[in-house]
Amino acid sequence: MSSNQDAKNEGSSGLSWGSTLVVLAIAILAAALIAYRMIYPFFHGRHH
Repeated sequence: MSSNQDAKNEGSSGLSWGSTLVVLAIAILAAALIAYRMIYPFFHGRHH
């Protein structure tokens, strides 16, 4: 019984890790997009 519970817990942990990685990836992409949108017009405006 203990072994089964342990396996179930491990599966839950794996799912949590995957969800955390997805959220992290989205957060990084959002931050990169915001930084790009903030920096790109600045450089484009100066260059123009």
